[in-house]
Amino acid sequence: SSDTYETKNVRYGGGGMVTGSIVASDGTRYVRTDVGGAYRLDVGSDEWVPLNESNAAYDTLNRDMRGSYFGVAGIAVHPTNPNIVYLAVGSYYYMPGAIMKSTDRGETWQITKLGNSDLRFEGNGNDGRNYGECIQVDTDGTVYIGTPFHGMYIWDGEIGSTPTHIPFSSFDSDFTFTQTWGSGIKDFWGIRTVMLDGDYVYMGVDLPEDNASYAGNDGIWRMKKDGTGLVKT
Repeated sequence: SSDTYETKNVRYGGGGMVTGSIVASDGTRYVRTDVGGAYRLDVGSDEWVPLNESNAAYDTLNRDMRGSYFGVAGIAVHPTNPNIVYLAVGSYYYMPGAIMKSTDRGETWQITKLGNSDLRFEGNGNDGRNYGECIQVDTDGTVYIGTPFHGMYIWDGEIGSTPTHIPFSSFDSDFTFTQTWGSGIKDFWGIRTVMLDGDYVYMGVDLPEDNASYAGNDGIWRMKKDGTGLVKT
């Protein structure tokens, strides 16, 4: 007779760093990690539920994408509908990235690249991974996404829709960075922190340190929520 086996998760007390945490409007707690995906605290069992390990959205992904999407660069929950959760995923500059959306608190996911097949994040990048959340959701459902290499995106949150793109050249007219992965991006942190306040969006911006002409444009930038009025504060 053949033996029957059952496979389950085990506790191993490790697996990278917790690089961010947020609390939804209903009190639900989420954390993100650099290499282990995102987690939601289940109040009943007082255990953390892994959100990246098993979902149908991964079925069509290749091996590189599956591995890269465990690096979570940002997490956001809709302020008035706590069922809607977003993740900005991608481990390194040389690995694929995406935005993941859930309407059931992370039980299932949809995946979008915001119309940019080369979209990248650095959930496990040594520089800036714990600087705060690079993604925020407004009360009307508008999603604001800061990226390391592509500037800002303003998105209505609907899978398949085209977001407004604000490239880094809007921050510096001389900025001519090209996406040559593996070279030319040393110390390029980009936009790692996004905050909403009233009618404005605030962004923590860090352009390449190896190009002195950009140094004066590092710092906190502000724009209106429609993407206009971009200024350094």
